[in-house]
Amino acid sequence: MASVQAVNGLGEKKSKSLCMKRDACNLKGCTVLLKRMIRVGFISYYQFVRLFERKTVQRKPSIKSIVESFAADIENGHWAANAKLPSLRKLAEDRKISKSSAVEIYERLLALELIEVRGNQGFFVKQRSAKPDTPHPVPKTVTPADPPDRRGRFPTKGFHPSGGWLGSHTLPLEALRFALRETARAKTDELLNYTDPRGFLPLRKLLVDRFATLGIKSRSESVLITDSASMAIDMICRLMLSPGDTVFVDDPTSLNFTSMIKLYGVKVVGVPFAGTERDLEALRRLVSAHRPKLYLLSPVLHNPTGSSITTNQAFDLLVLMREAGVYVVEDDVYADLDENATTRLSALSGQAGLAYIGSFSKTISPSLRCGFISCEPHIAKQLAERFAAASFGLNTLTSITTYKLLNSGLYRRNLRSLQKTVADERKTAVNRLESIGFEVPYKPKGGVFVWARWPGPASARLISDVALESGVVLAPGESFSPSARFGDHIRFNCTLMQTGGLYPRLKQILKDADKRARA
Repeated sequence: MASVQAVNGLGEKKSKSLCMKRDACNLKGCTVLLKRMIRVGFISYYQFVRLFERKTVQRKPSIKSIVESFAADIENGHWAANAKLPSLRKLAEDRKISKSSAVEIYERLLALELIEVRGNQGFFVKQRSAKPDTPHPVPKTVTPADPPDRRGRFPTKGFHPSGGWLGSHTLPLEALRFALRETARAKTDELLNYTDPRGFLPLRKLLVDRFATLGIKSRSESVLITDSASMAIDMICRLMLSPGDTVFVDDPTSLNFTSMIKLYGVKVVGVPFAGTERDLEALRRLVSAHRPKLYLLSPVLHNPTGSSITTNQAFDLLVLMREAGVYVVEDDVYADLDENATTRLSALSGQAGLAYIGSFSKTISPSLRCGFISCEPHIAKQLAERFAAASFGLNTLTSITTYKLLNSGLYRRNLRSLQKTVADERKTAVNRLESIGFEVPYKPKGGVFVWARWPGPASARLISDVALESGVVLAPGESFSPSARFGDHIRFNCTLMQTGGLYPRLKQILKDADKRARA
């Protein structure tokens, strides 16, 4: 009873102190229960106070926060150029972290080019070149050096809301720099000798594992590393096509498909879309009329519409191609942007009569040229023999860098962030385009492309010509069509539309183009 009376007799000052401790520990619900336990004598007041006076466990600072702190101090001049940084052991002691964490912190700062290593002397703040006072101005006009069917394929001066590459803000720059440093530490034989004509074996094995997550069965002997998906298409066309053959592509399709295939002296026929799906009845009639040798298509995150094939249509398409003896090339360069686990043709066919190709240029960096082909073993052998005759081997350093990045876990972490960023920017792009008058009948569920229709009197080609005068490079819809259809469509890339003032400028372009069309 004495302890209970002591509790009841607490002064106002001690009560306030207890309330503050309660709030600090975030135990609002538990406090009421504890007081009741004191009143019935289950615990003493001394035990109650000791419970709240336990020292809070201090969380160790994260590697990311320490890197950001260093970067801010260097940017703000707290760490002057050429200043020596603490040793790894000193950094670990000061920050109360492990030595391996200290190594990773300096690795990240090296990747950001904020510090440098000087032999055995240690780590120093890097001397940075002075930033220009003003950015390079965007020219008021852009000379249309390329015809409209090549616009949007290569980055030049001006704004490129129709480009086929991802915005640099979405790409894993720090992870890429990490992988490049890891490449420099590769085995001597890997750095100095020729490689297998089929490509770097560890990367081929890793790709086989990645294919398995998509339901595609393959083996390292069936995989070839290429410089890009375009190179993969080129190798297959050289092996399988002869002048005068017929090749099917989608209508609309990628700019690169039609321009590349025409180099082989073949006839290109477009397979029309019914809405956002391939018209299989029209495809059946075209097969009977033209007897194609090859069908090149992008079933998942189709370029330019952004649509993906359904499982039922994929099965029906494969049956039709198998019956007609048409070889299928499945281009999946935007595979890592697919959030919906779409069924691949290769997963249904077992790769019989089909080649599966892709690239990492979209989701790592356009400057990192690394693609692949997965096909039947006898086709892979023929492709490797032809490649060996033309070249002693690929750029092994690129393959090693890609392998190091994919195998590090950094790529997967960036991919989750990338998919969310793309989804948010795609939604914004659709809403903003519709707000200035475009029609977007198909709302893509993945990828970067928005296939928009302009209902006004101006054609997409006229709009793109007017846009060039304002420094905006657009890709008109008919450039994507073997039959020159879609003259009222424009392809947009949501990751390249974040430039300030783009939409007001685009609205003025549309107004000027419609005015010219009416004149």
